[in-house]
Amino acid sequence: SAEAAMDEVRAAEAGLARDARLHAARALAARLAPDVRLYVAGQRPVTRAADAAPALASLPAVFTFGPVAGGAASSGGDLAWVWGDAAWTDSRGPGQGRYVRVWQHRRSGWRIVVAELIPGPRSPE
Repeated sequence: SAEAAMDEVRAAEAGLARDARLHAARALAARLAPDVRLYVAGQRPVTRAADAAPALASLPAVFTFGPVAGGAASSGGDLAWVWGDAAWTDSRGPGQGRYVRVWQHRRSGWRIVVAELIPGPRSPE
C-alpha cells in the first residue's frame, strides 16, 4: 500500500541521513539504482550509477539531511518520492538547500532512482 511504502521509505531516508553524517558519497552510492538519474549542481547529469563517482565526489564530505518533510507513494506501493532540508559545510562555509529523491522498490529493496540536491542561496559574507 502507499502508506506502507511511505513508512519503508521514511525508514530508508533515516538510514541514509544517519550514514550521510559520516560519508555522504558512500551513503548515497550504496542506495542508488543502476539506472539512477542523479543531479548535482555544477556536474553533468548522471544516468547510470556506474558513472556517478565524479558527481558524488563533488559533494561535501558530510551532509545533514532533515527528516522527510513531504512526499507521496504510488497506490501500488512500489514508488515513492520525498523531499526535505539539507545542510552541509564546504570550502565556502555552511550551505543549505533541499533534497528531492524518488525511491523504487526492486528485488534488492528500495533504491533511489532519481536524486537532486537543490542548493539554497548562500548568506552574504
